[in-house]
Amino acid sequence: MKRDFLTACISAQTDLTADTSDEVVLREEWRRNGSLDRRDGPALTVRNTRTDVTIQEQWWRGGELHRDDGPALIIRDADTGAPTLEQWWKNGQPFPPPAPAAKQPKQPL
Repeated sequence: MKRDFLTACISAQTDLTADTSDEVVLREEWRRNGSLDRRDGPALTVRNTRTDVTIQEQWWRGGELHRDDGPALIIRDADTGAPTLEQWWKNGQPFPPPAPAAKQPKQPL
């Protein structure tokens, strides 16, 4: 199905795109020198405006998927917001998520 998109540039680095056919999806992109890039948050987000759920986040640095402190790609269920996919990337290379920290048994006082 072909969709018509409305794009509004709100700054030199940020583009917002809304699907004008049903106003369901809002896409925000942060770019630097033409490449997806953002230092303080996801460079690309997609939000379902009907449910107000962010359904996709992508963290990019210098045109490569990259995040130091969490998954660089997150896909969520549009109704619940529960993550359905998380991928960890650094410098454009996928890597396995860190293992959860082992719980230490409580020491008697």
